[in-house]
Amino acid sequence: MPIRAKANAAHGRLLPYGARLPAPAARGTVEQPGSKVAQKSGLNRSIADAAWGRFVRFLTYKAERAGGQVIRVKPNNTSNLCARCQRLTRTNIGDEFRCAHCNHAMDRDHNAALNILGRGVVTPETTVA
Repeated sequence: MPIRAKANAAHGRLLPYGARLPAPAARGTVEQPGSKVAQKSGLNRSIADAAWGRFVRFLTYKAERAGGQVIRVKPNNTSNLCARCQRLTRTNIGDEFRCAHCNHAMDRDHNAALNILGRGVVTPETTVA
């Protein structure tokens, strides 16, 4: 396992290559409260937004160069939406998704990926000219 993956696994999650863990909280501790907390949180947010924007631009450039396209979709509720029956199910955070309506069970990330794929499929009816 690469060092980066080990470090991320130690924090309880695996991150894609090049992704960074969030910056430490600016609020500090009870003994040593943070200073300029509002400025630091705003700066961290703008840095994170800029990094994702740059990634999307680069990905779009590479896809167009290879003859493909990038379709941006809203990821809202993709983890809680059943890929089989398309009904919302509030689930606990864990490795498995289980639908309360149709009893469909699968890996949580796989379920979310199928929902995102379904939102990104371009059909002649959804294409805007």
